[in-house]
Amino acid sequence: MEQAARELLERVLGRDNAPTLSPLAVKLVELASDDQADMRDLARIIEQDPGLTTRLLRLVNSPAFRASAEEITSVQRAVIFLGLREVRVMALGIGLRQSLPLKKNDPLYYRYWRASLHRALLARLLAARLGVKQADELFVAGLLADLGLPLLLAVLSPGEMEGFPGVEASLPLQLYWEQRRFGLDHRQVGAAAMRRWGLPGLLIRCQEPVLGDGAEGASVEQKVVDFARRGVEALFGVECGIHQLHALAQSWFGLGDETLNKLVGQALGQAAEAAAVMDVELDQQADLLEVMEKANQALGRLSGQMEPHVKRIVNGGGEARRLQEETLVNTLEAVAHEIRNPLMSVGGFARRLAKLLEGGGELQHYAQVILDEAGRLDGVLAEMSSLVAPFKPNIEPLSINELVEQVCGRAPGAGLALAMHLPGQSINIAADRRGLEKTLELMLAYGSHLSRHGGDGTVHVHISANQDEVVITVFGAGEAPAGEGPLADRSFGPELGLAKARRIVEAHGGRLEVEAGPKGAGFVLGAHLPAERPAEADNRLAV
Repeated sequence: MEQAARELLERVLGRDNAPTLSPLAVKLVELASDDQADMRDLARIIEQDPGLTTRLLRLVNSPAFRASAEEITSVQRAVIFLGLREVRVMALGIGLRQSLPLKKNDPLYYRYWRASLHRALLARLLAARLGVKQADELFVAGLLADLGLPLLLAVLSPGEMEGFPGVEASLPLQLYWEQRRFGLDHRQVGAAAMRRWGLPGLLIRCQEPVLGDGAEGASVEQKVVDFARRGVEALFGVECGIHQLHALAQSWFGLGDETLNKLVGQALGQAAEAAAVMDVELDQQADLLEVMEKANQALGRLSGQMEPHVKRIVNGGGEARRLQEETLVNTLEAVAHEIRNPLMSVGGFARRLAKLLEGGGELQHYAQVILDEAGRLDGVLAEMSSLVAPFKPNIEPLSINELVEQVCGRAPGAGLALAMHLPGQSINIAADRRGLEKTLELMLAYGSHLSRHGGDGTVHVHISANQDEVVITVFGAGEAPAGEGPLADRSFGPELGLAKARRIVEAHGGRLEVEAGPKGAGFVLGAHLPAERPAEADNRLAV
């Protein structure tokens, strides 16, 4: 395998295949290794190429690099503002673009440069945020981090490429496949090419990836470039990994979610101008749309994780549910912990995208759709989380007639009509006033939800009593309760509210019955409360 790796490296860097540096790039390499170089020498070399001069000045005047409110109009002034080393490394990075075996009609071209530019911008923004002195050099390090990939792929035959996970696969997956197949990976190829060209040591060191979440032995520069690589994978990879990126930003650099969202948003916003400077074709609108689609898919996966737990809550009841109570509570706590952090990450990132796209249009509308869905799921999660807290009734005498009139007096919403059917004589009971008010509010909300789907918009409230129990019934025409369907297609707020109502009623020693109306049409919700409260209140949590 070692022999095969050496032979493959020689194929990549041999005389027939090795990319050659332009005479200008050779001069820049020589200058980059000379710490005694004069800025006038650097300016004269760069100014020999009008195209390079134009691109360099556009880059240093771009939002990503602008060091002064005053426009920089000459290479010498760029050197003064940015520094000798920074300018020569930037110019070298721009010049090396022409040395790669990538043509604009190559399918790899777009994906390679999209990843490279976003990685470079994010690396520089992050380095500047952390106060790393070599921020501009890390722009070039990020730009050239996957230099070896096109060099390696250019010499592989179709047979040798069989099984390659793809250019958009994660770096660890690519490196694993390359090492198993050839005993050599494209990061090693990139480092070897850089050494042969005599590029600065920092650029070569940043070819070494930081694999896993640990970063023992890695310099801050290596961590910045590798983090930027992970950022690109989170945005444009197979799955949106923005939550994992947030966790790593906190672990490695102590950065909060909003700070990282801002940096990523800035990188996305600056990519189009950087692409124009580098003479690279990018479609920023399409890229942003892809990022938002990935975020929306991530929300869909979170919705799928929540759905079975929501259904168990909504459809649960009776003694079997009580026996599983402790397990369900523990499950809810685990689900809330597992889902809330990624939900907040995706939601916060969507808010940053919405700000980036201020001014309307299809993309901003899409960002708002994602925000709305994130908010809806957060509401469902909040309802789920509220169910893990036990309800302990505060018992006092109260009139059910009065309670129903008060709740119904403030309950009607738009398009909702309430019809109360109360007995002439007041029915009194010992119970928790706030708890029963909340129960009736939740029953009305669920009834209203069902009534608006096929009903006439009227929800009825009926009170009855006998020596054993007092029954508050909410009924009406419309959709039957507990209909099946995926979480993404329905609002589980009313259903989860009904689960909370059930918990309150059962804490009183009663039961909540939810049934379809006569002949399966409409709904009947009944809160059955004991006429006299038992001495030992059943305060167990009912989920």
